[in-house]
Amino acid sequence: MPGSELAGEVLAVGTDVDGIEAGDRVFGTAFFGAFAERAVLPAGQVTKMPAGADFGAAAAFGVAYRTAYHAVDYTTEDLKTRIRELTEGGAHAVIDPLGGGAAEQALRSVRWGGTFVTLG
Repeated sequence: MPGSELAGEVLAVGTDVDGIEAGDRVFGTAFFGAFAERAVLPAGQVTKMPAGADFGAAAAFGVAYRTAYHAVDYTTEDLKTRIRELTEGGAHAVIDPLGGGAAEQALRSVRWGGTFVTLG
């Protein structure tokens, strides 16, 4: 969702917050409002940035890589079958950013009336 990813420097923390302090560089997800100059988040929604990381890359990490973390590993199991199992009969929508050999299996996992979108 646009405006959900953020990265920046912590200005202040609540008295009961452990592990994060003012001056720390963090990234996280606000779910809305990340286009603002300042944001208030629960400490559990931010992660300290690695040394040398830039704010743009850190902000993008949350949405791009956390989403990919939940993807199906199509190299170790049948993609079509696994998607149909996870979605109880077929996906309502599949967004395929890869194409190639997995594209047909992903397409065949879509339920009747579903949507298949190819990116790139």
